Amino acid sequence: MNLAFSRRAALVAGIVLPILETWRRWAEWGQLAKLPSILDDFVAGGFLIAGAVMCRRDPARGRPWLAGAWGMATGMMYYSFFGQLIALGQRDPSGVPSIVVVLFKGVLFAGCILCLAGALRVPLLPDRGA
Repeated sequence: MNLAFSRRAALVAGIVLPILETWRRWAEWGQLAKLPSILDDFVAGGFLIAGAVMCRRDPARGRPWLAGAWGMATGMMYYSFFGQLIALGQRDPSGVPSIVVVLFKGVLFAGCILCLAGALRVPLLPDRGA
């Protein structure tokens, strides 16, 4: 895992996370109590995009922003994954079987951890892809 991969993954995740959450919770958009659970993906996505852009412009100064964005996304996915795991017997808002959602969130959680490690990793030699 290197900085270039972490940066590219942040750009993709920053775009895809809000889209997936919008699709998944489309029926809940009118419920005020559900908005924090919906909008966290938009906030994390915005930070991931900002971190990717800043890191592309200047890797040395952008790396902490990218790491912070991945840290936030990792924390968000921690709660999302384990919350979904605890509620495994309940129906998911998307209609997709809960076990599929848990597995998908587990992959996303693991990806966030790996990308956070990639953003934090200080290379011995300059990263050519950054």
